[in-house]
Amino acid sequence: MANFNLTPRQITDMADVLRWHTRRPPRSQSVAEHSHQVALLAYYIAPDGLSDMDRLTVLELALVHDAHETMFGDIPTPAQRILAEDGLDIDAHCRDRFWSLNSPYDHAPAHVRNIVEAADKLERALFSSRFLPEISDEICHEAIAFAQEHLNHAGFVRVLSALGVTN
Repeated sequence: MANFNLTPRQITDMADVLRWHTRRPPRSQSVAEHSHQVALLAYYIAPDGLSDMDRLTVLELALVHDAHETMFGDIPTPAQRILAEDGLDIDAHCRDRFWSLNSPYDHAPAHVRNIVEAADKLERALFSSRFLPEISDEICHEAIAFAQEHLNHAGFVRVLSALGVTN
């Protein structure tokens, strides 16, 4: 199980942090909505043989994966990419500052983190395909590439299915 301590205020603040603020989707999306969607999608793409403990950790990690954004805001993906080219994973840095030594990412196994990250990219792809079609192709390709590299075959197929991609 993930070990995290969020205050009730931090939990409710997730509903106030907006995503997609560098774009103008026809409707807004909060970090809380996104995290809920990521949790359900992570459960959907998780392999059938995953232990109950790992399933619970997937759900917990997915629900809090962006909790640090209550302190730092949502950092746009293009900015994250540019900083990554300079060797700085700004999202990880903010997550570490927020959680201090108790980051749930540090305590979760790599395969669990991969499921949550794949679901995060999948949720982003699904939202963009509905509300930001002008950038949807790039985001969908990113989700597919990550799933292909980091998930087992069944998880990869579930990502393709969720995106409406047929073999």
